[in-house]
Amino acid sequence: MKKICILSLVIMLIMMIGFMTGCEKKADKSTPQTGDNPVKKLKGKEIKLEQFSVSHYLVLRALEMNGMQESDVTIVNTPGDEAGLLFLSGGADIVATWNPHLFLAEDQGKGKVIFSSKDIPGEIIDLVVFDKKIIDSMPNIAKAVTYAWYDAMEYFNDASTKEDAIQIMANAAGASVEDFKKMLMGTNLYSDPTEASDFLNSETILATEAKVKKFSKAQDLIQTDVKLSYNSLYTDDYVKNGGIVDNPIGDMDPTVYKVGISIWTGWMPFWLIKEKGFLEKRNKEFGVNVQLEEYKEYMASVESFTAKNVIGCSMTIMEALQPANSGIDVEAVIVNDISNGGDGILVKK
Repeated sequence: MKKICILSLVIMLIMMIGFMTGCEKKADKSTPQTGDNPVKKLKGKEIKLEQFSVSHYLVLRALEMNGMQESDVTIVNTPGDEAGLLFLSGGADIVATWNPHLFLAEDQGKGKVIFSSKDIPGEIIDLVVFDKKIIDSMPNIAKAVTYAWYDAMEYFNDASTKEDAIQIMANAAGASVEDFKKMLMGTNLYSDPTEASDFLNSETILATEAKVKKFSKAQDLIQTDVKLSYNSLYTDDYVKNGGIVDNPIGDMDPTVYKVGISIWTGWMPFWLIKEKGFLEKRNKEFGVNVQLEEYKEYMASVESFTAKNVIGCSMTIMEALQPANSGIDVEAVIVNDISNGGDGILVKK
């Protein structure tokens, strides 16, 4: 009797295995093939992007994560904003750009984002960097910019002035208030100075730099084992003093020190700084004459910093490694934001 029962169990087990195998085979037929991967479909295609910028990095990371190389696509050097505008006007099929072009393309039914900074969380960090040798000898330059930045953040955080702040930044970005609010959704803005200081002193930012540096070397964007430095002392000073300068210097050094800025959601507070005179006020208190120099093209601002035409500039970690590679001692003193979907690859629907 026991033998019969055991035999029956064996037969039932074999039948169950056969049934399950059949189900697996059916499931296999309905499983999407690798050809359905939108990044894989970029192979052999032309992509318009700003070469050697964070958009370039984004595309290379997308390719790498999908087992592809830059040689699998054709890169056409195009400034990031221009690439986005070309896409919206029908002049490009595939671009790497940033907001508002990304969500405008999707909202208008013209395209879709197939890969964004959300897919590489924490890797696109926006900073304000300086030539360390200059601000070490004249720290009030960095203090004036840092204090002005957090004046703008305070204005942005205040419920009574927030809408005015957004209106000013939207106008400067050439966007509607509604669209600019969408842009902010794809940008984790460091508006709290204490939180920003903690991040500048974290292992996270060092780990991100190591990752970006390894990738940049592999792509021959940098050739040396350079390092950036991160200094939260100016932010800490603002927090400690509550943004108040007890003994204003008053007499301003006539030497003009320029800081390069360009259009990006996380850097739009610089236009708020200009509109509200925050930097002008801080210049007088710290006895320096720092001016914000606007660049229409992002990489032009990075190149200007590398050429030492400006002593500071807004840029990501990836771009900051490039002037460091050329011999500039690059120090980040403000962390502006982390892109969280604000940069991406657009393709036509």
